[in-house]
Amino acid sequence: MPSLGLGAGDAVVLIDYIDKQSRAARNGTGTSGETATRATTAPASLKPIVDPYLRIQRELNADSLGDSRNDARRITAEAGKLGAGGAAIEAAAGEFQKAADLEAARTAFAGLGDAIMIYAKESGATIGDQIKVAYCPMVRKYWLQMGEKIQNPYYGKAMSDCGRINATLPSFDDRTHWD
Repeated sequence: MPSLGLGAGDAVVLIDYIDKQSRAARNGTGTSGETATRATTAPASLKPIVDPYLRIQRELNADSLGDSRNDARRITAEAGKLGAGGAAIEAAAGEFQKAADLEAARTAFAGLGDAIMIYAKESGATIGDQIKVAYCPMVRKYWLQMGEKIQNPYYGKAMSDCGRINATLPSFDDRTHWD
């Protein structure tokens, strides 16, 4: 493929645009009924899921599990209300509940965040006006948080400020890694 001379930010915008156009075309032709159903039945807001997720994120940033298992149970219950579209969130929250220590919780948290962001991106559901998407280049993972100050849940107190704020939800390529 020829070099188009695009910067990383331009490439992300272009890929996101192509992804949105592709989804719209699939929905219009009826080739992706599941996506079309999700888009029309999506809640206006994922607040009942994002609020307990943010509490978990803050606990992990403080190197604690605190009440995070109960928050994961709340997420499981709310994701169940989304029907089939919420199955990935429900499963990821279930995995988080099984985490025996901080390391396992942080690993499960990554899957939970991915599931929430994928659902939001695919359905058009909002994550909240004050919610920021953050990215840690060290572990190459995204998470949601409140505010502009980085609060890394993957490194906790040791490297709390490791990361950057992302302007939008990331694009997901073939469900194996974020772009």
